[in-house]
Amino acid sequence: MSAAGGTGVWGTRYLDHLTRLLGEPVDRAAFEQDPAAPAIEVLTFSAPEGCLTFCTLGLAHHRAEVSGFCEILLPLAAGWDDGPALLANVSFFAVQSRLALGWGVAVGGLAEAVPEFARAFAKDALYLGEPFWLAPEARRVAGPAGAEGRLLSAWPISATEYEFFRAHGAERFEERFAASHLDPFDPRRPSFDVAS
Repeated sequence: MSAAGGTGVWGTRYLDHLTRLLGEPVDRAAFEQDPAAPAIEVLTFSAPEGCLTFCTLGLAHHRAEVSGFCEILLPLAAGWDDGPALLANVSFFAVQSRLALGWGVAVGGLAEAVPEFARAFAKDALYLGEPFWLAPEARRVAGPAGAEGRLLSAWPISATEYEFFRAHGAERFEERFAASHLDPFDPRRPSFDVAS
């Protein structure tokens, strides 16, 4: 593994911001797919209560590929052993596919990327939205020269939920999810009822 993926001005800004929000990280791991490219770190925080939150640090180095400065938060109430690999795989997929990351994006294929997690929890995609569990002002990171970085929140979804998202779009998906009153951060939860 290479040096920390979060080095540089943006890495420092994001790390300071995350530490203020979530406390000191309890673990960190660096991932790379190309030794010539910057690594992506995944930091682990023991917040919010009942969850571990995994967060990328280093996606900002790939801003051209993912359309801007952003990092991804993944709070999980279970499946913690797979959290770093899950987030790293989705991040590298986004970079390689030049996927514009933002509200209302979903990435499928978890069964291939993290088969143990997908099998244990029957979840096959990761949905990205606004980190609704953070105050609105905490969802942005001030960068140099007036630039602004974003935080996105991810949660695992089932194959049927992913198909619903693909058929009806992000707004209807989030409406249906909110109406289900299910915990998005608990991968043990059932799928929402796509027929209702």
